[in-house]
Amino acid sequence: MVKRAARSAAGLTLVELLVGLGLVLAAAAILATLARTTLGAWRRAAAHAAATDEALGALEHLTRDLRVAGYDPLGRGVGGLVNAAADRVTITADLDGDGRIDARSAEHVAYQRARGSGDLLRVVGRQALPILSALAPDGLTLTYRDAEGGLVDASRPEGARAVRTVAVALATRAAPPRPAIRVAGGARLLNR
Repeated sequence: MVKRAARSAAGLTLVELLVGLGLVLAAAAILATLARTTLGAWRRAAAHAAATDEALGALEHLTRDLRVAGYDPLGRGVGGLVNAAADRVTITADLDGDGRIDARSAEHVAYQRARGSGDLLRVVGRQALPILSALAPDGLTLTYRDAEGGLVDASRPEGARAVRTVAVALATRAAPPRPAIRVAGGARLLNR
């Protein structure tokens, strides 16, 4: 019994100390890996949410402007869709009801791809505002339909006058840390 009491008073052996230290280090490594994985997932989710918000915001701008295309309270023949194509459109509307389109105001709005940068621009007068970054090469797709749902070639004046609805698809390319995003929607022209 004397030996046992002497050993208890001495404390841990070197082997016991090393095993305990190894267990603590293994637990710390597991916790660090778990924290790094969780933080990475959180960052990816935040980047996805930001990219989705930006794409949905751009879609909202475009569809809101499309809804009022051709608004003409005085019946003076405002065109509505000008320079309409599958990848760009210019929208006109007599928003203030004065019978004319002011090309320097929100009565004349264009959506187009920026040269070089790949941004989607909302052009009002001389002011070009990027509303969506990292637009994919085919990232803006507009499809024009008439009242019966048939496809319309809106690049021709008679086709543009026949447009009743416009389907919009936006797509971005992956630009780390943001993933590629694709959103779609549409608008019915209110005055038709």
